[in-house]
Amino acid sequence: MTAFIKDILFYPFHEQPGYHLWFLYALFLIFVISYLFSDRTILFVFFSLFMFFVPLPNFLALNYIQNYLFVFSLGSLLAKYYKDINLNTIALIILFLICLIAIIVLHDINIKIRIISLLQNIFGIFGIVSFSLIFTTLKRNGFSNQIYQIGKNSVLVYLLHPYVIQILVEVSKSEISQLSTFFQTLAGLLMSIITIFISIYIGKFILLRNSISGYFLLGNTKKIQ
Repeated sequence: MTAFIKDILFYPFHEQPGYHLWFLYALFLIFVISYLFSDRTILFVFFSLFMFFVPLPNFLALNYIQNYLFVFSLGSLLAKYYKDINLNTIALIILFLICLIAIIVLHDINIKIRIISLLQNIFGIFGIVSFSLIFTTLKRNGFSNQIYQIGKNSVLVYLLHPYVIQILVEVSKSEISQLSTFFQTLAGLLMSIITIFISIYIGKFILLRNSISGYFLLGNTKKIQ
């Protein structure tokens, strides 16, 4: 437990952190940088593109900030203009599939250069946006509402899922190990789904209802009603 707490508190000074909370450090500093550009979104994109290719040390989470600053800036640009994207459902599905195929192809290229990573980020962002827009063109139903809730509470899922899934694995690993590969895959998928909803429940209905834990998790100073 002591090692766990030290790893969280002194994360920026770790070259190879052992936990997923690097995201919080990086995202906080990315938000600080984004505020410096205010509404100058295009300039922000070009700045982050330039920084993507600048060599930085693996210290104070600078490498993570560098890698994801461009993703954040491009996402901010698309968030600002996505309502102007006038594509029907079929066109959005085709765009999503193109992005998915491009990411798979780029992943299989065994050339470690930054431009490959940059292209993966670009196709990834457009793929996510097209996937999200597909749901906006569909009639709202139980399934789409669940997807909406997962997206709305994605930070909670990110923060809590390692602990939830670790418990599920420890409880069920002896039974799962005796299954065939096919059923092990299904079990893994089922545990992932269960983990998502348990994380949302714990976060939304237990932790965020407390003003102290809510503040430390998401900066909430008020209890959720």
